[in-house]
Amino acid sequence: MSGFEGVAAVASVAQLLAYTISISSRINELRERIREAPRRLEQCSKQITQFAIIAKHVQQNTALQTPDVHPFLTAFVTQAEAIQEIFNKLFKASGKRRYWRIINGDCERKLEERFTDLQKTVHNFTLYMASSNASATQQMNQNIAQVMATTKEIAAGRVIQSDETDEADENAAQASPAQSRNLHPPRVSYPLIDLSGGQNYFENNDVENNGIVCAGNFIDEPQTIATTIHASAAKPVPGNLFVRNQFTSNMIVHHGNVGRNTEGSHFKGNKVEKNEGYRQGNYGNVFDRDQDFARLIADTREHARAGMRSDQASSRSKTFDGKSGDEGGARI
Repeated sequence: MSGFEGVAAVASVAQLLAYTISISSRINELRERIREAPRRLEQCSKQITQFAIIAKHVQQNTALQTPDVHPFLTAFVTQAEAIQEIFNKLFKASGKRRYWRIINGDCERKLEERFTDLQKTVHNFTLYMASSNASATQQMNQNIAQVMATTKEIAAGRVIQSDETDEADENAAQASPAQSRNLHPPRVSYPLIDLSGGQNYFENNDVENNGIVCAGNFIDEPQTIATTIHASAAKPVPGNLFVRNQFTSNMIVHHGNVGRNTEGSHFKGNKVEKNEGYRQGNYGNVFDRDQDFARLIADTREHARAGMRSDQASSRSKTFDGKSGDEGGARI
């Protein structure tokens, strides 16, 4: 996106936020002045709250400030401006009776029309974001898989042995467990356990030598505005029960759910050790999970490198000390 388009998007979002604040203030004032105000005002207030969420979401996420999104922002600004104009006319009237007559007359009909148009635009924008995020999520999963497939210094599961020399195998045997399982390009199981939404019961499972192990629910919903707005109303996804399971020598183990509005899990008597990374709990969405996994991978790589540097430094130090002792003995 060009610099001009970026500035235009930011300006549109700023206008949206200003309108939402002003309209919300007007609605609240009307409801305070007129106790018998129509229920439609309450519905308008809820719609404006959702509208503010959209504006803030776009403002905080530069990835949404694109040429494709800009027409939606322009439509939002136009519709919000029209709604604001209606409320401005309301406040030019004087007296409680005047308010009541205007709200129940032509003004209410216009508000209904404007908010209906606004809701349609929000719906279209949500559909656009859903399709865009579905593509982005698929690309993210492909990128993460490629990163893990090319990472040779981190332990990965289900390694497919390639045709390497005996010398390479001997070096692998002498290396640390975190390194020896990565000398060959891995074929990652991602995820190993993928279950549909619902409470799951894991007992007496022995899971070892895998890549990424995800035990729990994966709620495949895109990170969209609609998800944010309706998260509180969605039915909670139940947690899981983990009893006497053993997870050893895996790359990354995650016990919990992926998706919004999920409940916690219960853990009892599980053995989780010698894994490169472990996460217990829920992720709000797949993007957060993959970002966290990527950080775990990067940390593991750095620790492996630091260990190799430390071993090399220690080896050089011992060699140097040995030469010094020989030379000292010769001088004496």
